[in-house]
Amino acid sequence: MRRFCQRASIVLVSLFLAVTLAHAQNTLFTGTVLEGFVLDKSNKKFPMVVKIESIDNATGKFIGDVSWSSLNSVHRIEGILTANTITFKEVSHIKKGGAHLNCEYAMIIEGNTLDGRWVEPGHNRGIVQLKVK
Repeated sequence: MRRFCQRASIVLVSLFLAVTLAHAQNTLFTGTVLEGFVLDKSNKKFPMVVKIESIDNATGKFIGDVSWSSLNSVHRIEGILTANTITFKEVSHIKKGGAHLNCEYAMIIEGNTLDGRWVEPGHNRGIVQLKVK
């Protein structure tokens, strides 16, 4: 009986994770374009466009890019979708400009809107808001 309960628990947790991941991916999927902005700690607004290039449906991990028109930059991003959240990090230059690497983003997904925070470790931080285009 104990072994049955352990296995049943694992199955239920796996099912829960699969359903919540599928829910997040109803809004965000390969090819999704997100437009919005970040505010820095001085409340200066920087427009951004995020493109999701591919998602591993089993893990929720994804890759894509973020474009900063006002900073003349494009960066590769890597992240993960879980339930109603998305997190990602700028990991490399595609087009080097004025934007910095290693910034991290965490947002809650509500319909076609994503709201959250971003941080550049040791430097800047603020609000991020995106909408599915």
